[in-house]
Amino acid sequence: MKKNNQFINGESTIIGAGTVVEGILKSSASMRIDGTVNGDITTEGVVVIATDGIVNGNITGADVKISGTVKGNIYASGKTELVSAGKLFGDIQTGSLTVDETAVFQGNCKMNSLNEEKKVEE
Repeated sequence: MKKNNQFINGESTIIGAGTVVEGILKSSASMRIDGTVNGDITTEGVVVIATDGIVNGNITGADVKISGTVKGNIYASGKTELVSAGKLFGDIQTGSLTVDETAVFQGNCKMNSLNEEKKVEE
């Protein structure tokens, strides 16, 4: 299985600019959000929130890259990236974290894999 910044297994779901989704999104494919999602996102792939993308809900994925705005918590088994225009208002649980110096992050961060966390709770 090859992963890069946008695709896993060559499949992806794109929420285009100007599109508003109300509700929960679940997929095994990677996702790119250019529009607005009011609800939680869960995927086995990579989640990319583009510069104009807005998510009002929690995000769970392999990797999460935020260039837009997220109001919710992030659960990434791999890495989380907050790039220069990115804004996150919520907590992060991730394997690794990169925050650009001009990004906005208001919340708490716990760095470990989600698999390790599940073992500790059992």
